[in-house]
Amino acid sequence: MRAFDRFCGGTTVAIYLKDEAGDYARADRSLTEIGAGAGSAIGRDDPMVVEMRADPKPHRLDGSALPTTALALPMAHRNELLGFMLIGAKAGGTDYRADEVEILGWAAHQTGLDLHALTIDRLETIVRAQDQQIKILQARDDLHRAFTLSIS
Repeated sequence: MRAFDRFCGGTTVAIYLKDEAGDYARADRSLTEIGAGAGSAIGRDDPMVVEMRADPKPHRLDGSALPTTALALPMAHRNELLGFMLIGAKAGGTDYRADEVEILGWAAHQTGLDLHALTIDRLETIVRAQDQQIKILQARDDLHRAFTLSIS
């Protein structure tokens, strides 16, 4: 996040990640609010989100929905919008150049892929722990069955 802040000249940056309900929840609560209407969650049916799902590329925002936000950068994996970044307008009101938008879009995409990989790693760790628990329970069950058969 700090790298995005520095690259964007200190403007506000917010990450929203898909939650269990399919909406997008603000991932970093320590950041300042990025604009009116961009609070702690943005719904999956929000026009900006629908547009990013349909066309997962950086989108320049016109400022009507989120007045202080200039860019919406999707973080997609295959056909799923995992999340997105909202980047505030530059100080002084200048627009982001095309090369800046391209770099920010690429960086947001890579960040999304990294976050997705971390989620997969976390889920694999959970599965391994559950597999181990299953083996322990199966061994206990086998012992219990053997004991029950031996006393009957």
